[in-house]
Amino acid sequence: MKNYWETMRKKFDEERDDVLLTFDLEKIKKFYKKYRDLLAFPFLPPENIIYRDSMKDILKMDKATPEQKQRAKEWLDNQKRKENSL
Repeated sequence: MKNYWETMRKKFDEERDDVLLTFDLEKIKKFYKKYRDLLAFPFLPPENIIYRDSMKDILKMDKATPEQKQRAKEWLDNQKRKENSL
């Protein structure tokens, strides 16, 4: 029988891609709050970090369409340009 952590990790993996591919920050934050005990940090980082890391994860997903990957890449490129202009 699987233990609690294995079961929760499987559920986390199953939901993660679908949630990230919504590109909806509120849904993403809600998801990470739900699985907070599986994460390496006990609190949510700032929204810009959550969204940035979500966009990076989308680029690595097999499930993401080319259009979704392009949207994530454009967002990351735009953020990089904003940071460089400061």
